[in-house]
Amino acid sequence: MINKGVSSPTGFTRWFQLICGFVLMMSISSSQYVWTLFVDPL
Repeated sequence: MINKGVSSPTGFTRWFQLICGFVLMMSISSSQYVWTLFVDPL
């Protein structure tokens, strides 16, 4: 489906989403690894 109402090119939005997702995954994963250092295993 082609959306002609989008003002930005499709390539920019795809790269922007990829970079944002990568940065967010890095920020979440670091807190997960630090959390395992302070919690006893189940």
